[in-house]
Amino acid sequence: MLFRSETFLSEAKTRIKEEDLQDYYDDNKERFEDPAQKEEPQYKPFDQVREEILNTLAQQETSLLAKEKVNLIYDNLIESDSLPKTAKEYNLPLKQTGFFSREDPIPEVGFSRKFIEEAFNRKIGEYSDIIETQKGYYIIQPFKTKKPYIPELNEIAAKVKKIFIDKQVSVLAKTTAEETKEKI
Repeated sequence: MLFRSETFLSEAKTRIKEEDLQDYYDDNKERFEDPAQKEEPQYKPFDQVREEILNTLAQQETSLLAKEKVNLIYDNLIESDSLPKTAKEYNLPLKQTGFFSREDPIPEVGFSRKFIEEAFNRKIGEYSDIIETQKGYYIIQPFKTKKPYIPELNEIAAKVKKIFIDKQVSVLAKTTAEETKEKI
């Protein structure tokens, strides 16, 4: 189940008061130095950086709102003990990844060490802790595992060929670069 924090961006912006923006400006003036001023530090006027400050504070508030919401969802999941029911209740996508290894990126997730560790350290049917990634928050539930095995060459020939070619290209590029460097 995936939960994206950016869904709270507009709500986060409405929670930020004008005085919050001014306080941030006052506390972080050095971030708003005007590089055109050579002598004594001059700061860009508040009106000129207001939108930048609003976006910074909104991102922080969005993160807090998302964490609150994902914790609420997680508590509801534990209580209901049904991932599909909880996903439907909060209108969240529920997807299956298929099998993946510890070394490869996970389709639609990318490479996340925490996601992989949670997946491989859970029993079948057991819910993961909340997993925070760059793409959002995940709660996973393994439903099937596959014993590790050494595949037949014909199953992985294309992958082996790509690895071999990439390695050869790297060696050739390094050799060519060293030869060119010596000529210079």
